[in-house]
Formats: sequence, structure tokens, C-alpha cells
Amino acid sequence: MRPLTPFTDRQYRFLQALSDKIKEIYTDPELEGLDSVSWRKTHTIQFGSIPVPVFSPTSNRHKSDIIKAAGLIDKKQQESLAKIREEFGIIAQKNHEARLFNAEWKNIAFKLKKCATTLAIANNLFTAHEEQETALAEPVKLIQQIILQHSGIPLTQTDTDKDKEIAKNQACDRQPPSYEVEWRQTQ
Repeated sequence: MRPLTPFTDRQYRFLQALSDKIKEIYTDPELEGLDSVSWRKTHTIQFGSIPVPVFSPTSNRHKSDIIKAAGLIDKKQQESLAKIREEFGIIAQKNHEARLFNAEWKNIAFKLKKCATTLAIANNLFTAHEEQETALAEPVKLIQQIILQHSGIPLTQTDTDKDKEIAKNQACDRQPPSYEVEWRQTQ
């Protein structure tokens, strides 16, 4: 059977590091109010319009942290490039990690865009005309259920599961986790 994930191991590590960085920005009290992440639409020549994360105020630092956390820097290759640059007098590339971040994100965003386009076309073809803007087609719902069940991710968390987790956290004197995803956006 083919692997169900469209992402390579490298891309998955990148996405995990990006997710961790976003969570860190919004949960670390030291970064509260100082750093933020917003999403904006940008147009690329290769892929058309795609969403892009924008870190402020230190975008390159955050991008560099994400690339390093994902382990995407090949030190041997960097050393050989440094020797070649030194030998031929070529100036070192600025913001290498930030450029690598942008390239990785564009490839992932393109995969997401292709996936969303496929789902949108299928949904449009299999829903009634009056429901096309609001309803999910039955095949699309089934595909979502199959994928989430295969991956082990629950579709929804039941109230009893929430109550169990809250009781467990209270026993440990911790705050219960939020079950709503919040994306703060700067304006």
C-alpha cells in the first residue's frame, strides 16, 4: 500500500518545527506581546497565490530557529560550500536559513493548495447545487473519516474525554488544555 501522507520526512519535520514555534510564541509568557505570527496571502510565480506565515518583529530569527529545529541544515554541505566560497572569493549567502524556510514553505503550500483544489472539485461535483457553498459531499466526509481514523486522530473529542482530561490535569495541579485552536493575527 502506498504511504497515505503526502509529506516527506523532511517536510513533516519542518511542519512539526513550525507548529512548535507557533505554539511557543503564543504560550511562552516571555514572548507574550513581543512576538507574533500572522498569515497573509502572497503571489508566487511558480504556485500562484499561497498563504505565508509572517513572524514579527524578528522574522529571519524565527525562520532560522525553525530550520535548525527541523534539522534541515547539512553541516558537511555548508562546510564544503564555505571552502569553495573562500577559494573563489565568493561572499557568503545572507539569511540562508530564512531562504531555506521560504523554499520549504512554498513546496508545502503548493501541496496543500493541490489537495484543497482536489477536495473542492470533488465536493462541488457531489453536492446538490443549492448546498455547494455550505455542505460537505458524502464522499468527502467519508474520505476525511477514513484518513483521520487511519492516522489515529479523533474527529471530535467527546465531552466525557474532556472531563477525564480536565480531572487528570486538576489532579496534577495544571491548567486544562484548550480545546479550541486560536490563531492570533496582528493587524
